[in-house]
Amino acid sequence: MTTRTLPNFIEGEQALLGAMMMDAEIANELLTTLVDDDLYYPQHKIIFEMMKEISNKGGLINATMVSKTLQDHGRLIEIGGASYVLALFESVTTIHHTEHYLEQVKEYSVRRKFLEKANQMLESAYDETSDIQKTLDEYKAEFNALEMINPKSGYASVNDLLDGAINKIIEPEKYQQNGLKTGFPKLDELTGGLCKGELIIIAARPSMGKSTFALNIAKYVAQWEKAHVAIVSLEMPNEQLISKLIDNVGLQSFSNPSLNLKVTHRHVLDSAKATLAQMKIHFDDTPALELSQIKIRAKQLHKKQPLDLIVIDYLQLIHYIDYKNNRTQEITKISSGLKELARELEIPIIALSQLSRNVEHRQSKVPLLSDLRDSGSIEQDADKVLMIYRDDYYKEKDVPRDRITDIFVRKNRNGRTGSVKLTFRGDISTFENIKL
Repeated sequence: MTTRTLPNFIEGEQALLGAMMMDAEIANELLTTLVDDDLYYPQHKIIFEMMKEISNKGGLINATMVSKTLQDHGRLIEIGGASYVLALFESVTTIHHTEHYLEQVKEYSVRRKFLEKANQMLESAYDETSDIQKTLDEYKAEFNALEMINPKSGYASVNDLLDGAINKIIEPEKYQQNGLKTGFPKLDELTGGLCKGELIIIAARPSMGKSTFALNIAKYVAQWEKAHVAIVSLEMPNEQLISKLIDNVGLQSFSNPSLNLKVTHRHVLDSAKATLAQMKIHFDDTPALELSQIKIRAKQLHKKQPLDLIVIDYLQLIHYIDYKNNRTQEITKISSGLKELARELEIPIIALSQLSRNVEHRQSKVPLLSDLRDSGSIEQDADKVLMIYRDDYYKEKDVPRDRITDIFVRKNRNGRTGSVKLTFRGDISTFENIKL
């Protein structure tokens, strides 16, 4: 009979131990939330034990101190030497995903305990001399005690929340912008960036540039914020998205891809390839996805490598299987489901949305919240609603165009509304900040 390895998450354990050596605050937090049994690998348990000893003596947890303490106890070789301790430290590129790794390590710990109890229960069931009802009652209590531990789940006391709230009042400028930057400073100043748990709607009439605008944000976040981005495109194939990204990093669009490129253009292509290859962006261009599929795939990707942003193009193309004959209820379920996903993964989700044709039938074409297609629930669930408007879109073809675009912040749950002006460059698939 083949012996199966118990569930474990070595990368998560390594990330937690590395983060503890990198940041004192995280070390203090994990010393209170992590226990020895949460770790599967014996060498990790030993390292964690040494960290607790260092902390109890008032020392600073870092790679040097951990190696020294292991050496003092004669256990340095046992865990793989000082090189392994240093490797744990150097493997951590960011501490922002520590909570995610903690939850995953806790989950695997619960799985192992569950299997242990299940095996014990199996043995008890074979024991015909035991009182089966008493055995059932005992194990029922033990299984109920195996609760998933989420550091941010459940109730929080007033005392837990007071310090953070008061700090925001005393130093509002410090907490004003706590989200991912979009690459458009004026917009970030108005909205506070892309904040965790937010559902952000970008809405516009067709050909206004909403896909390009969202892709610009995704590229900036991946390139300059070093974030992990997932793009779900239900309308545009991956090849077209990549072409737009290549355009965005400086290459002029080519109407005929089969034409031989000039040498200078080859250099630009090589440069664009090198730049884009460094970005952590994943694409999914599966058409007609249902909400449940989007959620499952996002969670699977998030589990492999924590996501920082999801972009969905666009909301009205998502399906919800139980309400296919009632579009209003379907959109309600979809928008609320995306908001739930944003909160569960603790990341911002950008969802593009169409606007109603009613815009075209009135004198002023400037979009309003009421123009959101199938709108009631979208407006309610969204934390922010951005609407794109280009006045020259409605001009005759032979009239000179200034390419000025207004980004209207029509809803901002935790901040101000207003508008920001950008320049639209359709030839290189980008929006640019206006230089004064």
